[in-house]
Amino acid sequence: MVEDPFEGAHVIVTTHDEIVLECPEEVAEEALRWLLGHMREAVKETIGDELATPDCVEGKVGRSWGS
Repeated sequence: MVEDPFEGAHVIVTTHDEIVLECPEEVAEEALRWLLGHMREAVKETIGDELATPDCVEGKVGRSWGS
C-alpha cells in the first residue's frame, strides 16, 4: 500500500472503481494530481500503455464525498 501522500491526507475508502482521499483544502489539487497519476500508472501496469491515456481515469475535488 502507498503511504499517504501529504501531511493530513488519508485514504478514506476504496471500492472497485473509486478512491476517496481526505486532505486539507490547501493541498487538494496537488493531492488529486498525485492520485490520478497513481491510478493511471495502475492502468498502465495492468492493461498496457495503449489504454493508459490521460482520460483513462478521472477525479475531482469536492467538499464532501459525492459533491
